[in-house]
Amino acid sequence: MTNKIKILLLATLFYTSCNSSKYPKSLVEIDSLCYSNPQLALTKLEQIGNNFDTTQTAYWMYYNLLKLKAQEKTCTPHPNLGKINLLKSYYERNDDKKLLPEIYYLTGTTYLDLHDSPQALEYFHKTLNECKDIRLKGLTYAQMGYILLYQGNFSSAIDFYKKSYHIDLIRNDIKDKYMILET
Repeated sequence: MTNKIKILLLATLFYTSCNSSKYPKSLVEIDSLCYSNPQLALTKLEQIGNNFDTTQTAYWMYYNLLKLKAQEKTCTPHPNLGKINLLKSYYERNDDKKLLPEIYYLTGTTYLDLHDSPQALEYFHKTLNECKDIRLKGLTYAQMGYILLYQGNFSSAIDFYKKSYHIDLIRNDIKDKYMILET
């Protein structure tokens, strides 16, 4: 009998440790939609946005990060740096360093939207320096390849595209492979 209880307790601990997050479940689910279905992620963010508790700063910042992330995936340009700078300073000061590479990536794409390639490249390099997420690394290499391609630095662009393509092969990500080949 005690072995069954021990197994049950261990299974419960394992399950909760694998599925725990300091953010609300609704936001974590939306985060997973940002890559697979960013339009649905935006719709869900709009649905919960009116009733969202803005007194929880960590949740509110995560909500705004997800909104920018989903907008970036739907190719919605970021018109200014105000919100991204607010998020960047928050995540640089607080304990959730796991999200910092995403902020740097979004900062880079915002600078790219504003046609400031040197700043975009700087933030893409910061992304790579901080990043442990292989998908984000692949996306970052592709963005850097895009910038270098349009600057006429073809050999460097190809190197970055190859790195991105290699990551997509490892991840078996057909969609991102085709996006690189279309460029």
